[in-house]
Amino acid sequence: MADTQQPNVLDKNFFLQADDFFSAHKDCGLTYDDLSLCTLYSDILPRETQLETRLAEGIELHLPILSSDMDTVTESRMAIAMAQHGGMGLIHYNMTARDQLKEVSRVKNHVHGLITDPITVRPESLIGEVLELIERKGFTFSTFPVVDASEKLIGLLPGNVVRPRNANRSVSEALLPRNEVMTLAEKDLGNDPIAVADRVFAEHPRIDKLMVVDAQDHLRGLFTLSDVDRITHERQEQFKPARDREFRLLCGAAVSASRTSSGDLDREKTLHHVEALVERGVDAVAVSTAHGHTRGVGETV
Repeated sequence: MADTQQPNVLDKNFFLQADDFFSAHKDCGLTYDDLSLCTLYSDILPRETQLETRLAEGIELHLPILSSDMDTVTESRMAIAMAQHGGMGLIHYNMTARDQLKEVSRVKNHVHGLITDPITVRPESLIGEVLELIERKGFTFSTFPVVDASEKLIGLLPGNVVRPRNANRSVSEALLPRNEVMTLAEKDLGNDPIAVADRVFAEHPRIDKLMVVDAQDHLRGLFTLSDVDRITHERQEQFKPARDREFRLLCGAAVSASRTSSGDLDREKTLHHVEALVERGVDAVAVSTAHGHTRGVGETV
Protein backbone atom coordinates (compact mmCIF):
# COMPACT_ATOMS: atom_id res chain seq x y z
CA MET A 1 0.00 0.00 0.00
CA ALA A 2 1.35 3.45 -0.92
CA ASP A 3 2.28 5.77 1.92
CA THR A 4 0.04 8.87 1.91
CA GLN A 5 1.72 10.77 4.72
CA GLN A 6 2.68 14.39 4.07
CA PRO A 7 6.32 15.59 4.18
CA ASN A 8 7.39 17.42 7.31
CA VAL A 9 8.38 21.09 7.45
CA LEU A 10 12.04 20.37 6.79
CA ASP A 11 11.28 18.23 3.73
CA LYS A 12 9.00 20.94 2.31
CA ASN A 13 11.96 23.33 2.17
CA PHE A 14 13.78 21.04 -0.26
CA PHE A 15 11.24 18.73 -1.93
CA LEU A 16 7.87 18.99 -3.68
CA GLN A 17 5.11 16.42 -3.99
CA ALA A 18 5.23 14.71 -7.40
CA ASP A 19 2.05 16.42 -8.66
CA ASP A 20 3.35 19.84 -7.64
CA PHE A 21 6.84 19.21 -9.01
CA PHE A 22 5.79 18.09 -12.47
CA SER A 23 3.18 20.83 -12.76
CA ALA A 24 5.84 23.42 -11.92
CA HIS A 25 8.27 21.97 -14.49
CA LYS A 26 5.88 21.00 -17.27
CA ASP A 27 7.77 23.14 -19.79
CA CYS A 28 11.15 21.56 -18.99
CA GLY A 29 12.82 18.47 -20.34
CA LEU A 30 14.15 16.43 -17.40
CA THR A 31 16.56 13.50 -17.21
CA TYR A 32 17.11 11.01 -14.41
CA ASP A 33 20.01 13.06 -13.08
CA ASP A 34 17.71 16.06 -12.60
CA LEU A 35 15.54 14.26 -10.06
CA SER A 36 16.06 13.14 -6.48
CA LEU A 37 13.49 11.06 -4.64
CA CYS A 38 12.83 11.91 -1.00
CA THR A 39 12.05 8.90 1.18
CA LEU A 40 9.55 9.56 3.94
CA TYR A 41 9.57 8.06 7.41
CA SER A 42 8.53 4.41 7.66
CA ASP A 43 8.24 2.03 10.60
CA ILE A 44 8.25 -1.05 8.31
CA LEU A 45 11.39 -3.14 8.63
CA PRO A 46 12.93 -4.78 5.52
CA ARG A 47 12.14 -8.28 6.80
CA GLU A 48 8.46 -7.32 7.06
CA THR A 49 8.07 -6.26 3.43
CA GLN A 50 5.77 -8.31 1.23
CA LEU A 51 6.65 -8.28 -2.48
CA GLU A 52 4.24 -10.99 -3.68
CA THR A 53 2.38 -9.87 -6.79
CA ARG A 54 -0.44 -11.44 -8.78
CA LEU A 55 0.38 -10.84 -12.42
CA ALA A 56 -2.83 -12.56 -13.49
CA GLU A 57 -5.04 -15.34 -12.23
CA GLY A 58 -2.79 -18.30 -11.46
CA ILE A 59 0.43 -16.32 -11.96
CA GLU A 60 1.91 -15.38 -8.60
CA LEU A 61 5.30 -13.68 -8.47
CA HIS A 62 7.37 -13.48 -5.30
CA LEU A 63 9.47 -10.71 -6.82
CA PRO A 64 7.58 -8.15 -8.95
CA ILE A 65 10.14 -8.00 -11.76
CA LEU A 66 9.95 -9.17 -15.38
CA SER A 67 12.99 -9.39 -17.62
CA SER A 68 12.65 -7.71 -20.99
CA ASP A 69 11.90 -9.66 -24.16
CA MET A 70 15.09 -8.40 -25.87
CA ASP A 71 17.43 -10.73 -27.72
CA THR A 72 20.31 -9.45 -25.58
CA VAL A 73 18.39 -10.04 -22.34
CA THR A 74 16.03 -12.99 -22.12
CA GLU A 75 16.35 -16.50 -23.43
CA SER A 76 15.89 -19.68 -21.40
CA ARG A 77 18.93 -19.14 -19.18
CA MET A 78 17.74 -15.71 -18.04
CA ALA A 79 14.11 -16.84 -17.73
CA ILE A 80 15.17 -19.74 -15.51
CA ALA A 81 17.21 -17.42 -13.30
CA MET A 82 14.32 -14.93 -13.05
CA ALA A 83 11.82 -17.61 -12.05
CA GLN A 84 14.24 -19.16 -9.55
CA HIS A 85 14.40 -15.79 -7.78
CA GLY A 86 10.64 -15.20 -7.82
CA GLY A 87 10.19 -13.15 -11.00
CA MET A 88 9.53 -14.10 -14.61
CA GLY A 89 11.32 -13.74 -17.93
CA LEU A 90 9.78 -13.02 -21.33
CA ILE A 91 11.49 -15.03 -24.09
CA HIS A 92 12.17 -12.74 -27.06
CA TYR A 93 10.85 -13.57 -30.53
CA ASN A 94 13.94 -12.60 -32.55
CA MET A 95 14.41 -16.25 -33.54
CA THR A 96 12.46 -18.87 -35.41
CA ALA A 97 9.12 -19.91 -33.95
CA ARG A 98 10.51 -23.40 -33.44
CA ASP A 99 13.51 -22.10 -31.51
CA GLN A 100 11.29 -19.95 -29.29
CA LEU A 101 9.19 -22.99 -28.45
CA LYS A 102 12.38 -24.87 -27.52
CA GLU A 103 13.45 -22.00 -25.25
CA VAL A 104 10.10 -22.06 -23.46
CA SER A 105 10.33 -25.85 -23.06
CA ARG A 106 13.78 -25.54 -21.51
CA VAL A 107 12.34 -23.27 -18.83
CA LYS A 108 9.17 -25.26 -18.17
CA ASN A 109 11.04 -28.58 -18.05
CA HIS A 110 13.93 -27.27 -16.00
CA VAL A 111 14.57 -29.04 -12.71
CA HIS A 112 16.56 -26.73 -10.48
CA GLY A 113 19.83 -28.44 -9.61
CA LEU A 114 19.40 -31.22 -12.19
CA ILE A 115 21.93 -30.94 -15.03
CA THR A 116 19.69 -32.14 -17.86
CA ASP A 117 22.41 -32.18 -20.52
CA PRO A 118 25.58 -33.30 -18.72
CA ILE A 119 28.88 -33.54 -20.55
CA THR A 120 29.52 -37.21 -21.29
CA VAL A 121 32.32 -39.32 -22.76
CA ARG A 122 32.31 -42.55 -24.73
CA PRO A 123 33.92 -45.79 -23.47
CA GLU A 124 36.15 -46.08 -26.55
CA SER A 125 37.70 -42.63 -26.01
CA LEU A 126 41.18 -42.26 -24.54
CA ILE A 127 41.88 -40.52 -21.23
CA GLY A 128 44.18 -38.24 -23.23
CA GLU A 129 41.22 -37.15 -25.37
CA VAL A 130 39.24 -36.38 -22.20
CA LEU A 131 42.16 -34.25 -20.93
CA GLU A 132 42.19 -32.38 -24.25
CA LEU A 133 38.43 -31.81 -23.94
CA ILE A 134 38.85 -30.39 -20.44
CA GLU A 135 41.63 -28.10 -21.62
CA ARG A 136 39.79 -26.96 -24.76
CA LYS A 137 36.48 -26.24 -23.01
CA GLY A 138 37.99 -24.91 -19.80
CA PHE A 139 36.03 -27.35 -17.62
CA THR A 140 36.60 -27.06 -13.88
CA PHE A 141 35.54 -30.68 -13.31
CA SER A 142 37.03 -33.99 -14.41
CA THR A 143 34.35 -36.58 -13.56
CA PHE A 144 32.14 -37.64 -16.47
CA PRO A 145 29.24 -40.03 -17.06
CA VAL A 146 30.12 -42.63 -19.67
CA VAL A 147 27.43 -43.47 -22.25
CA ASP A 148 27.19 -45.46 -25.44
CA ALA A 149 25.95 -44.22 -28.82
CA SER A 150 22.32 -44.47 -27.68
CA GLU A 151 23.03 -42.44 -24.50
CA LYS A 152 22.66 -45.54 -22.34
CA LEU A 153 24.64 -45.27 -19.12
CA ILE A 154 27.78 -47.43 -19.15
CA GLY A 155 29.51 -46.15 -16.04
CA LEU A 156 31.25 -43.16 -14.48
CA LEU A 157 34.75 -41.88 -15.22
CA PRO A 158 36.10 -40.63 -11.85
CA GLY A 159 38.28 -37.55 -11.77
CA ASN A 160 41.10 -39.27 -9.92
CA VAL A 161 41.98 -41.34 -13.01
CA VAL A 162 41.81 -38.45 -15.47
CA ARG A 163 45.57 -37.81 -15.27
CA PRO A 164 48.32 -37.45 -17.88
CA ARG A 165 49.89 -40.73 -16.70
CA ASN A 166 46.75 -42.52 -17.96
CA ALA A 167 46.55 -40.64 -21.26
CA ASN A 168 46.93 -43.79 -23.37
CA ARG A 169 44.35 -45.79 -21.46
CA SER A 170 40.81 -46.05 -22.76
CA VAL A 171 37.85 -44.76 -20.77
CA SER A 172 36.46 -48.30 -20.63
CA GLU A 173 39.57 -49.44 -18.75
CA ALA A 174 39.32 -46.74 -16.08
CA LEU A 175 35.59 -46.23 -15.58
CA LEU A 176 33.52 -47.22 -12.59
CA PRO A 177 31.17 -49.89 -14.01
CA ARG A 178 27.42 -49.35 -14.22
CA ASN A 179 26.59 -51.69 -11.32
CA GLU A 180 28.73 -49.57 -9.00
CA VAL A 181 27.25 -46.23 -10.06
CA MET A 182 24.49 -44.75 -7.88
CA THR A 183 21.47 -43.77 -9.96
CA LEU A 184 17.98 -42.40 -9.45
CA ALA A 185 15.00 -43.31 -11.62
CA GLU A 186 13.52 -40.35 -13.46
CA LYS A 187 10.01 -41.42 -12.45
CA ASP A 188 10.97 -41.08 -8.77
CA LEU A 189 11.94 -37.40 -8.93
CA GLY A 190 8.47 -36.28 -7.83
CA ASN A 191 7.51 -32.66 -7.15
CA ASP A 192 10.63 -31.95 -5.11
CA PRO A 193 13.63 -33.49 -6.92
CA ILE A 194 16.14 -31.66 -4.73
CA ALA A 195 14.70 -33.22 -1.56
CA VAL A 196 14.83 -36.65 -3.19
CA ALA A 197 18.46 -36.17 -4.29
CA ASP A 198 19.38 -34.74 -0.89
CA ARG A 199 17.99 -37.85 0.81
CA VAL A 200 20.03 -40.15 -1.46
CA PHE A 201 23.23 -38.19 -0.78
CA ALA A 202 22.50 -38.35 2.96
CA GLU A 203 22.02 -42.11 2.80
CA HIS A 204 25.21 -42.60 0.74
CA PRO A 205 27.79 -40.14 2.15
CA ARG A 206 30.63 -41.43 -0.04
CA ILE A 207 29.09 -40.29 -3.34
CA ASP A 208 29.04 -36.76 -4.74
CA LYS A 209 27.44 -37.49 -8.14
CA LEU A 210 23.98 -38.94 -8.73
CA MET A 211 22.86 -40.01 -12.23
CA VAL A 212 19.22 -39.86 -13.28
CA VAL A 213 18.13 -42.54 -15.75
CA ASP A 214 14.91 -43.47 -17.51
CA ALA A 215 13.28 -46.90 -17.62
CA GLN A 216 15.67 -47.98 -20.41
CA ASP A 217 18.72 -46.81 -18.42
CA HIS A 218 19.35 -43.85 -20.70
CA LEU A 219 21.07 -40.94 -18.96
CA ARG A 220 18.54 -38.17 -18.30
CA GLY A 221 20.46 -35.93 -15.95
CA LEU A 222 22.96 -35.49 -13.17
CA PHE A 223 22.84 -34.15 -9.61
CA THR A 224 26.00 -33.03 -7.84
CA LEU A 225 26.30 -32.85 -4.07
CA SER A 226 27.63 -29.27 -4.20
CA ASP A 227 24.61 -28.10 -6.24
CA VAL A 228 22.14 -29.80 -3.90
CA ASP A 229 23.83 -28.30 -0.84
CA ARG A 230 23.74 -24.83 -2.42
CA ILE A 231 20.08 -25.08 -3.38
CA THR A 232 19.10 -26.40 0.04
CA HIS A 233 20.73 -23.32 1.53
CA GLU A 234 18.98 -21.04 -1.01
CA ARG A 235 15.61 -22.29 0.17
CA GLN A 236 16.18 -20.45 3.41
CA GLU A 237 16.56 -17.15 1.55
CA GLN A 238 13.86 -14.51 1.28
CA PHE A 239 12.82 -15.07 -2.33
CA LYS A 240 11.21 -18.33 -3.41
CA PRO A 241 10.98 -19.61 -7.00
CA ALA A 242 7.92 -18.60 -9.03
CA ARG A 243 6.14 -21.78 -10.10
CA ASP A 244 2.89 -22.83 -11.75
CA ARG A 245 0.32 -25.29 -10.39
CA GLU A 246 2.42 -28.19 -11.71
CA PHE A 247 5.52 -27.00 -9.83
CA ARG A 248 7.20 -25.83 -13.03
CA LEU A 249 9.04 -22.52 -13.28
CA LEU A 250 6.99 -19.63 -14.66
CA CYS A 251 7.86 -18.43 -18.15
CA GLY A 252 6.51 -15.83 -20.54
CA ALA A 253 7.09 -15.29 -24.26
CA ALA A 254 6.77 -12.35 -26.64
CA VAL A 255 5.08 -12.28 -30.03
CA SER A 256 5.03 -9.59 -32.69
CA ALA A 257 2.14 -7.99 -34.55
CA SER A 258 2.87 -10.05 -37.68
CA ARG A 259 1.35 -8.95 -40.97
CA THR A 260 0.76 -10.57 -44.34
CA SER A 261 2.26 -9.35 -47.62
CA SER A 262 -0.90 -7.27 -48.15
CA GLY A 263 -0.39 -5.46 -44.85
CA ASP A 264 -3.22 -7.16 -42.96
CA LEU A 265 -2.72 -8.64 -39.51
CA ASP A 266 -1.66 -12.30 -39.87
CA ARG A 267 -4.17 -13.62 -37.36
CA GLU A 268 -3.76 -17.27 -38.33
CA LYS A 269 0.04 -17.20 -37.88
CA THR A 270 -0.21 -15.42 -34.53
CA LEU A 271 -2.94 -17.68 -33.17
CA HIS A 272 -1.14 -20.82 -34.33
CA HIS A 273 2.07 -19.78 -32.61
CA VAL A 274 0.35 -18.74 -29.38
CA GLU A 275 -1.46 -22.09 -29.31
CA ALA A 276 1.90 -23.84 -29.69
CA LEU A 277 3.34 -21.75 -26.84
CA VAL A 278 0.41 -22.69 -24.61
CA GLU A 279 0.95 -26.37 -25.42
CA ARG A 280 4.54 -25.96 -24.20
CA GLY A 281 3.21 -24.53 -20.94
CA VAL A 282 3.89 -20.80 -21.38
CA ASP A 283 2.29 -18.75 -18.58
CA ALA A 284 2.05 -15.33 -20.22
CA VAL A 285 2.25 -13.93 -23.74
CA ALA A 286 3.29 -10.33 -24.41
CA VAL A 287 2.94 -8.35 -27.63
CA SER A 288 6.39 -6.89 -28.18
CA THR A 289 6.52 -3.40 -29.66
CA ALA A 290 8.36 -0.12 -29.32
CA HIS A 291 5.06 1.78 -29.52
CA GLY A 292 2.10 0.10 -27.88
CA HIS A 293 -0.51 2.76 -28.60
CA THR A 294 -1.14 1.64 -32.18
CA ARG A 295 -3.88 -0.04 -34.11
CA GLY A 296 -1.71 -3.03 -34.99
CA VAL A 297 -0.89 -3.83 -31.39
CA GLY A 298 -4.54 -3.42 -30.40
CA GLU A 299 -5.65 -5.82 -33.10
CA THR A 300 -3.03 -8.37 -32.04
CA VAL A 301 -4.17 -8.23 -28.43
